[in-house]
Amino acid sequence: MVRSLLLRYGGNEYDRAALDVAKNLAESLHARILGISVLDESSLGENPQAVQTLEETKREALIGLEKQCEEWGVECRTSLLVGDFVEEISIEGEKTDLIILGAPPLEHAGENDARADAARKAIKQSKKPVFVVRPGHEQIKKILIGCDGSSRAGHALEIVAIIAEKLGAEILLLNVSSDPAKGGPILSSAKGYLENYNVNSTSMLIEGDPAEVILDVAEVRNCDLIAIGATGHGTIKDLLFGSTATTLVDNAHSSLLVYW
Repeated sequence: MVRSLLLRYGGNEYDRAALDVAKNLAESLHARILGISVLDESSLGENPQAVQTLEETKREALIGLEKQCEEWGVECRTSLLVGDFVEEISIEGEKTDLIILGAPPLEHAGENDARADAARKAIKQSKKPVFVVRPGHEQIKKILIGCDGSSRAGHALEIVAIIAEKLGAEILLLNVSSDPAKGGPILSSAKGYLENYNVNSTSMLIEGDPAEVILDVAEVRNCDLIAIGATGHGTIKDLLFGSTATTLVDNAHSSLLVYW
């Protein structure tokens, strides 16, 4: 079960979009929110006045988060941390069940490319599933999940089933394979698992490049969330992240849920 959510929060448009998702999940799953903001330790040697202003801005944002959660009746605590953002996300994420970050696709990030790159690095380093929220896709009504028969994809399906049931979202099961004899049973197994939940689901088996197919289907079917499972740890994890997951993180306009 998802009982605790780690939310990166600084008050900008991406963080507000992430907060909308965190609120919906916290209310429907009866989960608590841990809101954090990180002062980059590499910037602390710069203009002291600028650092103080940045710290005050982050503290004010976290205080605002606490007040907002109190109004909603959602349990919340916050922390202002000093260190490397990715490392702090990984460390604090160990205390929760799901990490929620707001970030744009790296390909279209523009002046927010540092935020997009940080989200990608956080996904690679975290041992917990990461939910990357795209503004405009805060309301989760349709979820596309890649099913490849792996244990990680299975864990992603577990989270998706819970979220979909609580939020009333539709699930689209997708297997990308040139062999229906292999892809068919994988989809049937996933479909069977969802019978334990009160959700509507549809299955699709399509041949092609996994990342391209997932992106195309998500766009054509107007999916709000793409969920994938990936395998590997350490060096192997870095190598495996170089294909499908990276392409989706860098290019998907839908929100993403990545389970390592």
